[in-house]
Amino acid sequence: VLKSSKSGVKASDIPTKYKNYFNEDLPKQSLGYASIVEMLFEMTDIADLEKPTKDGEYLVFAKKQDTASVSAASALMKKPIFIPETLSLLVCRILEGSPPVPVLQFPKFFEKITTRELPLIEYGFSTVEEFLACIPEISAIEDEKKEKVIKVTQPEK
Repeated sequence: VLKSSKSGVKASDIPTKYKNYFNEDLPKQSLGYASIVEMLFEMTDIADLEKPTKDGEYLVFAKKQDTASVSAASALMKKPIFIPETLSLLVCRILEGSPPVPVLQFPKFFEKITTRELPLIEYGFSTVEEFLACIPEISAIEDEKKEKVIKVTQPEK
């Protein structure tokens, strides 16, 4: 939303722009904020606020940073991170019957076996590592080639 305007966005316009972009309301109350300005002051890694304009509005600018950080923050705001148990079980079953899979190759591996894409973004994840970290039975280990591979472990009782 902030990247759309290099000259800044009025803080009061952000909820409308957010709704137009994501087709849902900005979840400021559910995130614990009473106002958009309060929320933006806390999001120093995403936005810079300038002092109020002549009409008393804050101007908000996108923090200059890499695209992956912005995408990750947007994904987190868009939807809470949650993996349905059925998906978690499917991932474990796929991995239990296979040799260790390199972490970065897992999305292609998942798609090859299930004929569907790994739903990272739908569940609010920006990386495979974030997704796998939410499944307790999964761990990433380094093999002898210093490449991270995925391993299914038995949960502790």
